[in-house]
Amino acid sequence: GIGYRGLDEGLIIRTYVYKPVEYILHNYKEGRSHHVFNTVILHFMAELFGKDNSFALRFPAFLAGILTLWLTFKTAHILFKSNSVSRLAILFSAMWPIHIIYSQTARGYSLIIFLSILILYSALKLLENHTPIKWTLVLILSSFLSVFTIPTNIYFLLGLAGWLCLPLLTSKFSKDYNFDTPSR
Repeated sequence: GIGYRGLDEGLIIRTYVYKPVEYILHNYKEGRSHHVFNTVILHFMAELFGKDNSFALRFPAFLAGILTLWLTFKTAHILFKSNSVSRLAILFSAMWPIHIIYSQTARGYSLIIFLSILILYSALKLLENHTPIKWTLVLILSSFLSVFTIPTNIYFLLGLAGWLCLPLLTSKFSKDYNFDTPSR
């Protein structure tokens, strides 16, 4: 509930955010683990806007939540080629209670949701052959930051890699992306 969320947020802020960056980067303990990249962002927000500025500490989660909604629309449009389905996807995302809570909590959950949808979006752009260098860099950077935030996100990346292999390895799925045999 709200009490646990506040306790979790407060514990991470007191234990990590106000410490030096070296401490944040080198202390990831079981039971009191933090979302490393998000904690580094929060550290710099506290340095810039003051340690008592709760808006500044929650702003990165809020911004990630807003950007997630925009990317949800864009990703749904790539997958379904329909404005109505894309609008429905953004509506469901905006009303999703988890998304609402995570977008206002000074933890890395909102950032992880954003990075995950960015990884998927950039992978879809790569499959469509839109500026491959740009989308490869976005995919690599967002993947690195995702794992840097929460190391177990490597499992998400492995699952996505398996899913991305389907168009390359099977002729049925390769036709959906107009891959001919030599380009596969």
